[in-house]
Amino acid sequence: MSEVSIFALIESAKRILNVDDIVFPSKRIYAIRFGASDYSRDFGRNYFSISADQIELLYPRSRLAMAARVVGLPTVGTPFLGLIIDKEGLIKGASIALSLGFPRI
Repeated sequence: MSEVSIFALIESAKRILNVDDIVFPSKRIYAIRFGASDYSRDFGRNYFSISADQIELLYPRSRLAMAARVVGLPTVGTPFLGLIIDKEGLIKGASIALSLGFPRI
């Protein structure tokens, strides 16, 4: 019987803090992704109220990128929900994610 592969979606403060416990023990996880919208909601904020420099997302993105790098997993950045109305925000967010080690897609 073949095993099921897992695409881990990390979307809360608790999961960011425990990301090592999520990704290290399992050989079935093939990638991890940060969910900024639900993460923002975890703090009682709306995703669209994130500041232009996206500083609120720096720690969780960094933490996730570091954990993924250590275990050799690819990371997938969060979807940019303001694509139609905020092209500058899209470019800024993509640049930040790329500098943290998230791949170009």
